Amino acid sequence: GAQGASAAGVAGGTSDASGASGASATTAANGRPRDIPPYAIGWTLKGTYNKTPVSGSGKVGGVLALQDANRPFPVQADVKAGDLHVGLVGTIT
Repeated sequence: GAQGASAAGVAGGTSDASGASGASATTAANGRPRDIPPYAIGWTLKGTYNKTPVSGSGKVGGVLALQDANRPFPVQADVKAGDLHVGLVGTIT
């Protein structure tokens, strides 16, 4: 199920992918766990559907993060289709 979903717009709505893959946490040389960015893949869309303009952008976690069922998968999206505007930020477990 989705957790933390919100109908509020996503600030900025940028599509830049932050950081490296969302693989499971690894240990740095100093023995401390490395922080892995929650988003690894960014996407954008622009076009039409049934003659209605559609645009949007979003981010998701790394594909390898899906292998760990105990780790929430981050999702962020901001999509507009005509007068409809949907924004969401949350995780999928």
